[in-house]
Amino acid sequence: MIQNSGKSAAIEPAPAAEAAASPATPAAEEPPSAEPDAGFVDVYSADSSQGADQSTEIDIDGEPMNLAAADGEATPSTLPPATEPTPAASSGSVGEPFRDCELCPLMAPLPAGKFLMGSPEDEPGRNAYEGPQREVAVPAFAVSVYEVTVSEWNACAADGVCAPKSAGADGKMPALGVSFRDAEAYANWLTRKTGRKYRLPTEAEWEYAARAGTSTAYWWGDRYDASNVATREARPIGSAKANAFGLHDFVGNAREWVADCYVNNFTKAPVDGSAVTDGDCSKRVIRGGGWASSPADMRVANRSRIDVGGRAGYMGVRVAAEVK
Repeated sequence: MIQNSGKSAAIEPAPAAEAAASPATPAAEEPPSAEPDAGFVDVYSADSSQGADQSTEIDIDGEPMNLAAADGEATPSTLPPATEPTPAASSGSVGEPFRDCELCPLMAPLPAGKFLMGSPEDEPGRNAYEGPQREVAVPAFAVSVYEVTVSEWNACAADGVCAPKSAGADGKMPALGVSFRDAEAYANWLTRKTGRKYRLPTEAEWEYAARAGTSTAYWWGDRYDASNVATREARPIGSAKANAFGLHDFVGNAREWVADCYVNNFTKAPVDGSAVTDGDCSKRVIRGGGWASSPADMRVANRSRIDVGGRAGYMGVRVAAEVK
């Protein structure tokens, strides 16, 4: 068992058990009709040079500012006491990173484990579609250490499968303006190229990897700290520090597609780490706060639904892979 201190969650062994050169106008994110909460409010801009103005740290011991208001204005709210950053997971819990080809993503094998998925009802900024919180068992899998970069994406473009990203872009920047269909095509290309099964992570796998053993609002605790994320504009991968699994940019930088069809809550969602396949499959789930997201939308449990063909300047991709 991997046990972290503070408000971290134990990771217990689980039984063994998938564009245009410039960003387009952001796709609309509609709240589920069943939810009274406006929800899905991100302060996005199509131009990545115009991010949301966010304070470096929100003081939750006094009167913090909640930047998730629908009009983008900061409003007072009450947040729980801060927690200490979660320590690294036990040595040996994460396998040796690997790369299946020169321009393939760097992958980290993660151990099987159990974790609490979703947000507790008393978490500030929480929406009903992030619950109910429940234990999920995730089999071992590999996930990319970073978001897929422009250079990695353009290797797919060179084979005529993916639409190329700007040749003038920094190759270490995350590939943005990626739709769900684009992301799937990239993962399928990796599978054909390497012989290993690549895919989009499931929503459960994504949150398991992002939390890295924690149960707090953010992977580092309950206090929002912009020094832990890429904000205001997209930045080269790895600009912010890694979580306890050694993974970067799960919050901030790009929002990331996952495999699941959208459902309004987790009441009937799988608890074995697999993807939801019987919800609204014309819309898929996108996770992780983007470079212009509010602090509330940077929470690990935050989730949104977007049309499978939607592209915007905050949409990117992180891939998963099978491990033997």
